[in-house]
Amino acid sequence: MYTTFLLLLNTLENVLKNGVTADEVNKAKTSLKNKIAMVYENTHAMALFYSEQLLLKYPKIITVTNFLNKLENVTAKEINELIKKYLSLDKLTIGIVGNYSYKQVLDYLTTRF
Repeated sequence: MYTTFLLLLNTLENVLKNGVTADEVNKAKTSLKNKIAMVYENTHAMALFYSEQLLLKYPKIITVTNFLNKLENVTAKEINELIKKYLSLDKLTIGIVGNYSYKQVLDYLTTRF
């Protein structure tokens, strides 16, 4: 738990302090586009994509092509603005799964914060 948790907190602190870079955003966009391409080769997945929009009463149906075009236009600046607006260590909620006692977790968090 400790190593993973520490890595998670350090990463979050770094993103909050420094934001994300254009290179990181481009890598994430490429990864997401590749995953979408693989998933939406399946007609069932396509049907699910559109039916969710209908069930959730989207004001306008978004095609996969439209989504990918919008994704391509996302910038590091926009993501960093959202990070500043929505992420905060002060409002962090943590769920820990494993064989740890309440005292172990509390002791660890107390020394960290």
